[in-house]
Amino acid sequence: MKQFNTTIATLSIAAASVFAVAGVAKADGSHTHSYSHLPHSHTYSTSQSQDQHGNNLGNAIVLGGLLIGGIALLDALSNSNAEVTGHYGYVAPKHYAAPKPYNPPRVHVTPKPAPKPAPKPVVQQRAVNYTTSCRDHGHIGISWDAPHEFTLRRPNGSVLETINARRPVMKRVAHALDALGLDTTCVIKTVRKNGKADKTRLFLANGRLPRVGKGWSGADRIIRLNPDNLVIDKDGPREFRVEKPNGALIQTFDTRKQARAFIAFLDEKNARKKVVIQNRAGEDKFSFFAR
Repeated sequence: MKQFNTTIATLSIAAASVFAVAGVAKADGSHTHSYSHLPHSHTYSTSQSQDQHGNNLGNAIVLGGLLIGGIALLDALSNSNAEVTGHYGYVAPKHYAAPKPYNPPRVHVTPKPAPKPAPKPVVQQRAVNYTTSCRDHGHIGISWDAPHEFTLRRPNGSVLETINARRPVMKRVAHALDALGLDTTCVIKTVRKNGKADKTRLFLANGRLPRVGKGWSGADRIIRLNPDNLVIDKDGPREFRVEKPNGALIQTFDTRKQARAFIAFLDEKNARKKVVIQNRAGEDKFSFFAR
């Protein structure tokens, strides 16, 4: 469209030029003579009326051509400007508004599902149907009762435990009581259906299990254990063995209920070792549990 309007403008200017030239030619040649039918030649005439008449007519034609060409030129320029601005006719003044802030398009991102929590280790619930009573003695003494027998006693002389062994075993037990502070005993008590009570006594240091190193020189044997892995094996009508998974014996009880109470107590006290003192024949004579 712009090219078309440019072409119109060019043609309009050309038309105006043609009209101007025609007007000049007309002004120059549009006059007559009374003797035009006779041969003659054009010379300078001093007739004022004829020259004035010819000049007025030529000027009118020139002005008419220029006017028509100017109108056509203005119209072409107006159309060209309308092509550029996109508006024809009256153009209202522009009111510039503040630019809007750029808002990037929102992209929906599907959230990743939260990872599942690690499953907690399944811990076997133990029947803790027992009672314990712990007593601090302050000092546990040893009395020699017979050639192959000695007794652990409270300060008031009451008996805690009797051990059948010779003097070397008694010395190692006395060393353990003094070095580790074994001055407390806890009694684990269970009651059978017929009402009879079963008791198991354990030795502790200041009301808790003593801490014993793996290579303690006062022990003849140290058995490492984990209460969560201990099992109960029935070996007879009145013998229930508490064992490690590999079959190593920890303790023997008369009832299953007493064995369960013993394992629950070790779990509560966080027991990790059983310290054993033996005689020359390799028989277990005294033991206690430690961390």
